[in-house]
Amino acid sequence: VPIATINKFVTESGFKLGSWVNRQRFKKESLTSKQVECLEALGFPWNVYEKKWNEGFGQLQRYKEKHGHCLVNSRFETEAGFALGNWVRKQRKNESALSQEQKWKLERLGFVWDVFSYKWETGFLHLKQYKLESGDCSVPYGYTSQDGFKLGSWVGTQRSNKIS
Repeated sequence: VPIATINKFVTESGFKLGSWVNRQRFKKESLTSKQVECLEALGFPWNVYEKKWNEGFGQLQRYKEKHGHCLVNSRFETEAGFALGNWVRKQRKNESALSQEQKWKLERLGFVWDVFSYKWETGFLHLKQYKLESGDCSVPYGYTSQDGFKLGSWVGTQRSNKIS
């Protein structure tokens, strides 16, 4: 749910709960310690952007546990409907706006910032291994390495993309 929608939330009785919640965040310093305690006991998120980021990061952790990597397809959604592919894309796009801690957490998880370079390096490493084993770089188009990497296709792409 977009934050702007949450800020406009009105209860069935007409109470502008979204506006009230927003005021609590902006006036935290003027709240009594008891009021802060009560809100925190409910799990009240003071920084809704941080909460959303942490939710996305948690989804990425679960994805990595299941798939073994953080290379999420841009259209991927979790079973619960979380647009993880979009979240990952936004992290790459807004890298400079992330905190050092957020970047560190992503990198520690194995997050790839430059997918194109990563995939090229992966292909090149597979080609080097192929040459060690076969003595040449004449990879048949349909060749797939033992770990499932489609090296023949990758080599074909490199040949097609070669700038003369």
